[in-house]
Parts: sequence; structure tokens; C-alpha cells
Amino acid sequence: MGGAGPIGDGAPGWRPVRGGRVDLRVLGEARWTAIQRQPGRTAYRVETADGGRYFVKHYHPETLGRRVRDLWLRRKPQRAYRLGRRLERLGVETPRPLALFRRGRLPLAEALLVGQWLESVEPWVARLTADSPSRSQDAAALGRLVAAVHRSGYYHGDIRGNLVFAGVPRSIPWVIDLEDLRWGVSWRRRVKSLVKLHEVVPGADQVPWRVRYRFAVAYARAAVPSCADAKALWRAGEAEAARRRERRAD
Repeated sequence: MGGAGPIGDGAPGWRPVRGGRVDLRVLGEARWTAIQRQPGRTAYRVETADGGRYFVKHYHPETLGRRVRDLWLRRKPQRAYRLGRRLERLGVETPRPLALFRRGRLPLAEALLVGQWLESVEPWVARLTADSPSRSQDAAALGRLVAAVHRSGYYHGDIRGNLVFAGVPRSIPWVIDLEDLRWGVSWRRRVKSLVKLHEVVPGADQVPWRVRYRFAVAYARAAVPSCADAKALWRAGEAEAARRRERRAD
């Protein structure tokens, strides 16, 4: 069931901080449906009367301790908005941030981050483990996307959980939830991105080696020159994945 969301009638107390592509009064009259709840943050699908759809994340730190923790982890709405705009300018496929609103006083101020809604979202694992003729092409597209993120100088702390395929009529890979982006890309970080394709998901088969190799080749060709050797990246990823399997087996 949808509702009025955290804005309420007349949007009292909310003020724009960044962007201006969304009218706050329109959001106040829209239908809000919660799709994910986390401590201090709730994600919504927002449907307006004119048929528009938005992804909105509501930041609502209940305690000062939670707020301090989020600040320590750099989970700030302003940072997510800024990184979204930067990656978009660099050609990285990420949902477009449209507006940022705030209510209350720091450090316990609430915030609303309004972004582009993605249609027909599908987890990347489902695409690469399904027996589909496009699986290798999907892996290559995913490799190019991760390389584009790394070329920006950032890496994603939870890359496995925040890569999806979405879009109509053509589904392409996207990186979402930019709060966990961190600065500083090293060889080890590149290897860890490849290792994510080795992880076994409950109820799914392991990603075949040919698909993993297509990811590695596409990533290496699109990454910075120091990572141009696809075979070296492939060997390093396979070796790291084998070490992790041995540790789990012990």
C-alpha cells in the first residue's frame, strides 16, 4: 500500500539544498511506497499524479550515535548527490540525482535524495548465472561499467550488492547506491571486483569461468593502462578466489 510518505501535506519545514528538477509540492501529493528499510534510511518508489516515477531515499537518523556512525562511514546525502552528478558527467551509468531536500537542524536533520527511477531492475547475478545466449555479452558490459567507475578514481565498497541490469527496451548494467563509494583504486581492488563473480549466491549456480573471463577482458581493456594485461588480472582473480574457497573450507 502506498501513502503520503515523509513529506506530508504542504511539505512543512523542507527546503531545497541541491538541484531543482523536482517540485517538492508534487512529491507531497504523490504516492509513496517503501521498498527498502535500513537503520536511519528508507528507500521509496514515488509515483506522481502525472505518471512520473522517482527513487527517493529518506535519511532520518533516530539517534546522535547513528548519525555519528553514518558520518564516520561518509554516508551523507550531499556526498551521494555530488558523486552521482560526477559519475554521470563521466559517462558512468548510474541513476541521475535530481534534487536534495533537508528538514531540521544538524546533526539530526532529515534529508530527501530524489533520483531517477530505473525500470525492470534485475540483479547482475541473475543475468550472469542464467543460461542465456547473451550472458557473455552481459559480463563484458558489466566489466566495462566497473572499469568506468574505477577510472573515476573511486571503488564501490559493496560492488556485488549494487550492480543491476535495468532499462526498457534495452537492459544495460548500472551502479547504484553511491554512499559506499570510496576513493583510491589499487590493483587489489581491481582483483576483488573480479573475485565477486566467483561468489556463490544461495539458489544460483556459480558464474562459469568463460563468463568470468569475458568480464576480466572487458574490464582490462577499458581500465587504465597499468591494468591492460587481461591475463594477469584473470590469473590474479582466479588465485584469490581459490584462496578464499580454501579458507571457507577450513
